[in-house]
Amino acid sequence: MIPDEVAVLAAARDFRSHGEAMALATLVCRDGSSPRPLGSQMAVTGKGYCVGSLTGTGCGDRLIVHESLEAIREGQNRWLRLGAGSPFLDIRLPCGAGVEIYIDVQTGGCTLAELLKAHGARRPAALEIDTMASTSRVVMDTDVTPPSEGMVRRWLYPRQRLFVIGQGLNAMALSQVAVASGHEVMVFPLMRER
Repeated sequence: MIPDEVAVLAAARDFRSHGEAMALATLVCRDGSSPRPLGSQMAVTGKGYCVGSLTGTGCGDRLIVHESLEAIREGQNRWLRLGAGSPFLDIRLPCGAGVEIYIDVQTGGCTLAELLKAHGARRPAALEIDTMASTSRVVMDTDVTPPSEGMVRRWLYPRQRLFVIGQGLNAMALSQVAVASGHEVMVFPLMRER
C-alpha cells in the first residue's frame, strides 16, 4: 500500500526531528499517464530508508532512492527524469510516460511541522519549493500570489468529512465505503423516542 501524502510528510518531519539526513522527492511534471498524481512525494533518509512511491515500479523507485542518497551526500538539490526522454534507458514507465522529479535535501523540519500543523487544524496549505533558489516555505490558502517560474506548490487539503446520520446496515456500509475512499467519517445514530 502506498502511504498517503500526510504520512509521507509526517515521516519526513520525523526524520528531520531525529537529526537524520533526508531528501524529499516530488513528482513535478509528467508526459502522458503516470501511476502517481502530480505532487506525489517520497521521503528518503541518508540510510536509504524511504516512505512513499513515485513511479509504481521497483526499479524506478530504487533509482529515486539512489539519486536521493547522492543528493544528500552532496548537499545539493537535483532534478531527475525517468521514462521517455530519460538518460536511464533501462528504466521504463507504464504506457511510455516520462516524469520529472525534484529532489530537495534542504526542506527543514520546522517547515514540515508548520505544514502538518495547518493540516491538523483543517486549513489548506502548500509546501512551496523554489527550485531556482533551493528554498521552501509554507503557503496558506489566503496567499493568492501565483507561484513564479521555478516554483512548485504541493497543496495539502484537509480530508473531506462525511457525517452519517442513522444506523443499521446501510449506515455501516456507507461508512466503510467512505473510510476506504479516504474520508473522515462521523456516525450519529438516530435515537428513538419512547
